[in-house]
Formats: sequence, structure tokens, C-alpha cells
Amino acid sequence: MKTMIIEWPELEVKVEAVLEDVRNAELINEIWAQLPMVAVQEHAAVTGKSMYAWVPMVSTAEIPFQMRIKDTPPGVVSYSQKTGNKMVVRYGKVTEDLMTPIVGFIDQKYVPELERVGKAVWDNYKIDSDDRKTYTVKFSKGRER
Repeated sequence: MKTMIIEWPELEVKVEAVLEDVRNAELINEIWAQLPMVAVQEHAAVTGKSMYAWVPMVSTAEIPFQMRIKDTPPGVVSYSQKTGNKMVVRYGKVTEDLMTPIVGFIDQKYVPELERVGKAVWDNYKIDSDDRKTYTVKFSKGRER
């Protein structure tokens, strides 16, 4: 079992995701080889409580384990091959109907922290562009057993 640490330094939030290193082994191995990765945190504009970050990698891995985005639970981490190379963290209800490759799951006890991050990133879009902050997200290796 592998885990990935996801942190938002400016918001002092750090969580751990258990990776799908059995069902999506090829994808997880590609991601693992690229860690650590740092990116700018963005927020979905119309589909709900979902944050994404364009990461510096490209994956063409076969994806045996996917879920319909709107059916994913809060705390799911996915990787978008279809809409750009993005690492995605969902923290609540979403409406998008596409299938998404599953990277892993963050324990439900951290969902309130994810909601805090999501709200900060979303609220940042409402601020005059001269006053906007840049929120970064860092993906790094966690445990490996």
C-alpha cells in the first residue's frame, strides 16, 4: 500500500490519501515516479465542490478502475487524462457525468479540512484580480508498504 501526502502550505492543511496501487497500478506507478509535484490550486467553476491542479506529468496508463465523477465520495483523488493532466480532489457534491480515473481516497475525517481549502480557493476567485492570492498544492510520497 502506498499513500500520498497532499498539502496546501498557505492554508496549513495536510492530508494523506491511500492510493489505488492495486486496481490502477500503472497510473499510480507513473504518479509515484513524478512525486513530489507542486502546482497552483484551482477550483471547478460550474460542477460543484471539486478542486484541480495542472500537474507536470502526462499519463497514458490503462485505467481499469474509474468512477462516474458525480458518484465519487468527498475525499476522492483522481487524475484527468481526458480534460488535461490534472490532479483532482473532490470535497463534496459534484454534477459532472464523466468517468474519472481513481488515484486514491482521503479519509472522511479530513473532509472538513478539504471543505476549508475548497472555500478559500473558491472565495479567492471572487476577489479583485490585483488582490488574489496564489494557493499552491503539493503532492508528495507518503508511506509505502
